[in-house]
Amino acid sequence: MKAKIKLIVLVAIIFAIISIATAENTEAEECCPVEIPSAIITVEAKTIPGSNGNYFDIQLSDVPAGYDISNGTWTGWCTDSEVFITPETSYDSNVYCSENSSMPPYANDDEQWDKVNYVINRYREGAYDSQLSSTSKADWKEVQAAIWNLTDTDPEYKGFFTTESQYIINDANVNGTGFCPGDNDIAIVVIDPFETSEERKQLLFIEVGAMVDIEKYTNGEDADSKTGPLVLNGNNVEWTYNVTNTGYYNLTDVNVTDDKLGHIATIPLLQAGQSQEFTANGIAGLGQYANNATVVGTPPSGPNVSDSDPSHYVGVNATIGDFLWNDTADNNGIQEAGEPGIEGVNVYLYNFSDDSLLETTLTNESGYYNFSVAAGEYYIEFDLLPGHIFSPENQGTDNENDSDVDPAMGRTGKIDVQTTDFNMTFDAGMFEVIPGIDIEKSTNGEDADNKTGPYIRLNYEVVWDFNITNTGNVNLTYIEVTDDELGLIGTIPLLQPGESQVLTENSTASLGQYENTATAVGVPPIGPNVTDSDMSHYFGHDSQPNFEVPTANPLLIIGMLGLAGVMGLRRKEK
Repeated sequence: MKAKIKLIVLVAIIFAIISIATAENTEAEECCPVEIPSAIITVEAKTIPGSNGNYFDIQLSDVPAGYDISNGTWTGWCTDSEVFITPETSYDSNVYCSENSSMPPYANDDEQWDKVNYVINRYREGAYDSQLSSTSKADWKEVQAAIWNLTDTDPEYKGFFTTESQYIINDANVNGTGFCPGDNDIAIVVIDPFETSEERKQLLFIEVGAMVDIEKYTNGEDADSKTGPLVLNGNNVEWTYNVTNTGYYNLTDVNVTDDKLGHIATIPLLQAGQSQEFTANGIAGLGQYANNATVVGTPPSGPNVSDSDPSHYVGVNATIGDFLWNDTADNNGIQEAGEPGIEGVNVYLYNFSDDSLLETTLTNESGYYNFSVAAGEYYIEFDLLPGHIFSPENQGTDNENDSDVDPAMGRTGKIDVQTTDFNMTFDAGMFEVIPGIDIEKSTNGEDADNKTGPYIRLNYEVVWDFNITNTGNVNLTYIEVTDDELGLIGTIPLLQPGESQVLTENSTASLGQYENTATAVGVPPIGPNVTDSDMSHYFGHDSQPNFEVPTANPLLIIGMLGLAGVMGLRRKEK
C-alpha cells in the first residue's frame, strides 16, 4: 500500500432520514436529507481499508453541535484516483450536501452524484442480485471501483475493477439518474479539504448511516406538547416507548432512559428498520407533568446516535355530587317540577374501604353540593332534617332525577371513581313525615255511628266491617285493629299511603240497644304511633218474623205507636 492515496477522496456520510424529497426530484437543494454545518471542520483520512467494509475511515473534528454529522470516526469512500491525500494528516474542510449547487465547479455534477447515491444505497448493503456474485455482500473493492468510474476525471482507471464492478456501473447508468435517498436510505455529504498543493482541490466524503428514533406516548397519546391528556389524580399512567432504528446500520447497546423514571430498557441489538416497544407505569399526581425519553445506540462506526421525545399529561381531580331536594309533591323519589332544593344540610364523603370520613360540605342555597376527588372508591352520606325521612331509592328510569341514597342508611352505594368526568348524579330526596290513619266501622253494611243503628232480630247474624285507610304520606306498619267488645280483630303488616284494607267480624244479635267502638293503631317510620276510632250501633228485638220494625227516626216510630193506640180506644167505645 502506498503512503499516499491517489484520489480525490469523496467521503459519503450515510444517514437514515425521516423526511426527504422523492426519487424523481433532481434539483440539488430538494435532495439534501441531512442538516450540515456551514462552518469549517477538520478532516483526517485513515489508512486503507476501512473498519466497516469500506475504502477508508475518516475522522471528523471541530464539528458544531446540532447537525446530522458530528465529531467522530466515519466510514469513507474515494472518488478520484489522480490526486494524493496524505493519511493521518488533518485538513480544514468545507462540507456540502452531495448535490448542493454551492459546491465548487469541479465537484458539482448532479447526475454523477445521483448515480453515486444510487450505488451506495443499492450495493453498500450487498443487495445486488444473483447475476452479480454468489456472495451475499458486494466487496468494498467492487463498490469503490464503480465509484471511481462514475466520478473520476480518468474514467479509464481500473483500480479494483472487476466484471462485478462493471455490472454495478451499468446498473447506475440505467437507474441512478435522478436518484434521491428516501427513508432509511444513505445520504451523501461531501467534504472539500482545501489545504493542498495541487491546483484542483481534493474532495473527501465519509459514510455514517446510523439514526435512531424514539416516540413516547402517555396513555396512548403522542403528547409532545402541553397539556397532554387529562389523567385522574391517583390513577395509573402508562408510558409507551417506541424505539426504531431509522438508519442504515444495526445498532447495539441501545439504552432507553426517562428523565423522571430512570432506566427503561436496554436493547442488545436493534437491526436497521427494526422497532421495539416498552412500557412503564406510574401514579398520576395533580397538575401539569412532563417527562422526557432518550434513546442512545451504538453504530458499527462513528459516534453514538441518540434521540429524545417529551411527553405530558395534566393530573386532575374528578367531581362527584349533585342535589338534595324536598320531595314534597308525592314523596316518590323522583325530582319533579316545583320540588325545591334544601339548603344547609351536611353532606359527608367517606372512604368506602374503611369508612373513614374524608370531607364534609353543606348544600348551597339551591340544594347543590360537590366533592373534588382523586381516583378511588367512596360513598356519600346526608344528614336528615328533623321529622323527615329519605325518599324511595332508584325510582324511575332517569338516573339524574332519582334519589340515590338508601332510605334506611341515608347513604349512597359504592362510587368507583376512575375517570376525570364530572359525575353529578348523586341525588337525595327527603320529605316531612305526616302520618295518618282512618277506621270506618259498619254494622250489617250500615255506618251506624249513632243510635239506634239497624234493627236486628234476636239471634240473627250481625256482621261488622272494619275499613282501615292510610291517610298519611308514609307507610304504616303493624296496624292493630281492636274492638272494645269483640277484642282483637286483626293485624295488618303494612299499609302504604292511600291504601285501604277491610277486616270483618260477626256475631249474633242480642236484645236491646248495642254499641261497640273499633280502634286502629299504626306505626309510622318515625314519631309516635297514629290512631283512630269509630263507633257503631244496632238494636236487637224479638218481634214476629213478618213484623217489620221500622228503621225510621225514633220520634216517628213513637208517633205511629200513639196513633195506633188512639184508634184502638175508639173501637172499644163503639
